[in-house]
Amino acid sequence: RKQRYMSKALDHYVGYTGSYYNHDKVLKTFGYSCSTLAAFIRFLRLNDGKVLSESLDKLYGEISMTRCLTRFIGTTDALEALKNDSWAGDWKDGRIKSLARFQAWTMVLYHPMEHIGYLSYIIPKVFPYNGDWWFARSCLFWLAYLVADLCICLIKSRELNRMEKKALKEIAEAQSEGEREKAENFLSKVGKLKFSNKIQFFRNFFYLPNCVNWCYVKPLFPKSLVATLGLSEAIFGLIQNFPRSN
Repeated sequence: RKQRYMSKALDHYVGYTGSYYNHDKVLKTFGYSCSTLAAFIRFLRLNDGKVLSESLDKLYGEISMTRCLTRFIGTTDALEALKNDSWAGDWKDGRIKSLARFQAWTMVLYHPMEHIGYLSYIIPKVFPYNGDWWFARSCLFWLAYLVADLCICLIKSRELNRMEKKALKEIAEAQSEGEREKAENFLSKVGKLKFSNKIQFFRNFFYLPNCVNWCYVKPLFPKSLVATLGLSEAIFGLIQNFPRSN
């Protein structure tokens, strides 16, 4: 039984990380885990912990820069969303579509600015710019994206509540077993959407302080707070998207 469980877990994990989007989530979780552990070691003031904490911070930095590189496809993703409204989904409220298009525009601006910041660090002789400045300015557009996403979460929540009430009414008024089963399946789907939407709201809640922090060239918050918030968001992201057994 244990071997079967491990085999199934491995299949889930490999299937999950096969997506670029999900692979980035795993990297992010690992990176913030390193940074959080480094902050915890510094807090304990261990005599022999300085080298380990510095090493963990360095590893976190390398992972962060790697994630910057993998986000080079972000601009084309945003352009595709503008072309096809693929970020809007099938929601009935028209405001979601408008906000999703706004988010796509913010990412069309965010990603190229982040690319300049990244290249200024990696090849400064070719890109002799202030990388910190470009990273900070790019985060202003990310902040706009997050505010829009919070609004989307609230709008989705209201629509999902209406859908839930409709499903419950259909279950109560069902004239046949088939009608009842159909309504129950719909209610189950709505429940999963509500769960995912709540998780997304909490992710944005943890994202926002760090985003504001990174909008400044000189950080506002200590590394320990940034690491803890980042790890919390990353864990919620894994909970939201990791495949579950039926």
